[in-house]
Amino acid sequence: MGAENVRFRSYDHCLDTLVRMGADRLDVENLLGHERGHYEKAVELGFKPIYGIWLVPDFPPLILAGYIDFEGAVPQGQDMIDILMAPTVSGEDDIKLVKRIENGYQC
Repeated sequence: MGAENVRFRSYDHCLDTLVRMGADRLDVENLLGHERGHYEKAVELGFKPIYGIWLVPDFPPLILAGYIDFEGAVPQGQDMIDILMAPTVSGEDDIKLVKRIENGYQC
């Protein structure tokens, strides 16, 4: 079975759905805890974030990655940097994207 992209409007909906699918609750909470930092900063800045999960929907699901996407306007420049750096511990990919933005990359 191939990977699928699934989007959720809330932390609770994402957590509950993945756990019902058989994912380990602690693993999902760890993943979403990081993404929640991005989500909350995006809301604070006036954007409309949603949770996204790349997964293989077996039982239990194989979660490949979590991310934050946006409905409507997508943050640019310093707003995106602030969102990327919001979690307590910055992810390696977050840091790489911040460096690209600082060098002129548009999201």
